[in-house]
Amino acid sequence: MNDLQHRGQVKHMGVSNFTVPRLEKAREASRSPIFANQIEYHPFLGEIPIRNYCREHGILVTAYCPIAHGQVAEDPTLREIAEVNGKTPVQVALRWLLQQEQVIAIPKSGEPSHIHDNIDIFDFELTSSEMDRIVALDRHERLIHPEFAPGWNES
Repeated sequence: MNDLQHRGQVKHMGVSNFTVPRLEKAREASRSPIFANQIEYHPFLGEIPIRNYCREHGILVTAYCPIAHGQVAEDPTLREIAEVNGKTPVQVALRWLLQQEQVIAIPKSGEPSHIHDNIDIFDFELTSSEMDRIVALDRHERLIHPEFAPGWNES
């Protein structure tokens, strides 16, 4: 990747599913800053150490599985916050992610109405109290378990 970037064929380098130790190794080996780390991140999986590390080192967090396979739609806290804001729980979860520093989300949907709803999150803002209530939903619930995944608890 360093060579591709040096030749101008790659503008930014990103990684996926990197733990803090892997990010440290990658930063040491890279001649350029790491632009993004794509990780599973949603209200039920806080990934605090990775997010803190990324924030400290200017690495964008790209949240995949941001609506927890639709589980956010059934959460009572998210439903309550959604009702107050005139939105859906999915919209609240996506807004929560985007309202955080250096975080973006990539929700997956093939349904046109869901795609529209996923985009319709820029006309409201969550309060700090609402943000805190969503942070409190973290139960360290990982939903994606590919064979190639790192040891998430490695230090």
